[in-house]
Amino acid sequence: MNKILATILCTLPVFVGFAWLAPANAQQEEEVEEEKTPLQEGMNELYNGLRTLRKSLKDESRDAESLATLCAMQRGALIAKSETPPLTAKQPADAQAGFVLDYRRQMIAVTRDLLEAENLLLQGKREEARSMLRKVHESEEEGHETFTEDEE
Repeated sequence: MNKILATILCTLPVFVGFAWLAPANAQQEEEVEEEKTPLQEGMNELYNGLRTLRKSLKDESRDAESLATLCAMQRGALIAKSETPPLTAKQPADAQAGFVLDYRRQMIAVTRDLLEAENLLLQGKREEARSMLRKVHESEEEGHETFTEDEE
């Protein structure tokens, strides 16, 4: 009985310690999420929107959701467009302005395509809207190749 009691008393602080650390780790994870830049937030809107629209555009009853998603994506694109890609700093000094200019032009094209997708959906041209979003997805892939670093 004394050995059992001793074991419990010895291990209890370990369990209490883990329980005490868990909220701190959860809080640290929340803080990491809060540190997203406006560029990351804007790009997340685009990424999440493309995923949502892949399904919602197939269903006419979800048009209101699709239109709201397109508007959120447009806001995300506008936010991201006004930011400077982090990779800019790694460009030669004399090429940085051109790099940012190319980035902004691509984001303008994405925004224009999102507006056109919304316009097509408002006209009931669902398949054409889906085609426009495929173009946005291709621009996303091209942009990531040009304006972001490979994550390893």
